[in-house]
Amino acid sequence: KEQSQIAYKMFGERGFVSSMPIAKGSQEAVQKLRARGHEITWLTSPWKESETWCYERMMWLKNYFPGTHSDDIIFASKKQKVKGDIYIDDCSKNITNWQKENYGGTAFVYDQPWNQDCKAPRFNWSMVDSLIWFIETQERKQKIW
Repeated sequence: KEQSQIAYKMFGERGFVSSMPIAKGSQEAVQKLRARGHEITWLTSPWKESETWCYERMMWLKNYFPGTHSDDIIFASKKQKVKGDIYIDDCSKNITNWQKENYGGTAFVYDQPWNQDCKAPRFNWSMVDSLIWFIETQERKQKIW
């Protein structure tokens, strides 16, 4: 419990988000998706106890993913309220809630040690070619019907 409190406090400190490392392969994957014409919207949770979290997160995304604009970033605690075709998250609870309210969309869990209980299909950035295939296959099916 004491470690959780320390981590909780650390997350809210100025500069925490700015110093977060980027996931290996994520920049190349996003670039591939955009090159194929796919729109990327970043749906991220705010850290309410931090005065700077949202601003830092927005600047972090813009810095590491060129072409990201402020309008491409949504801060929401209730992520299930945001509609989309594909949803990727590392929180099992967010995946479950999103699936309940987005019947036509597909959710993937970003594979992390803390979400091994989640039943959604696994995703990591090295799988972007499979994700592109999945998206484009779904788009072709929709055009046929």
